[in-house]
Amino acid sequence: MKTKNQTNLKNLISKLAQITALILVTALLAGCGNKVSGKYSNELMTIEFKSGGKAVFTMGVLSNDATYEIQGDKIILHDPKSGAGKDDITLTRKDDGTLALMGEMGSMILKKQK
Repeated sequence: MKTKNQTNLKNLISKLAQITALILVTALLAGCGNKVSGKYSNELMTIEFKSGGKAVFTMGVLSNDATYEIQGDKIILHDPKSGAGKDDITLTRKDDGTLALMGEMGSMILKKQK
């Protein structure tokens, strides 16, 4: 037969385990959250993600301001000068931290710059 102290200790340990699990899940979600920042580039283009959903898309000497939103592993760039969704560019976040741009001529990989 369990004593009252043993029951209370068991309940306390159970609550601490639940709280610890909740903290770990929250930390993991925050660490893997829907954030992107910095410059990603390849030999043809550079995309710089800034705070507030702003970005700059550069190809050669041409540069264009854009906005972006994140939907799961997709980052969607919007050209504010175009109609809604008309010239959107969709990038896919890969497990290795690169961004993939799929197009009519194949795919391009953009790597994060240091």
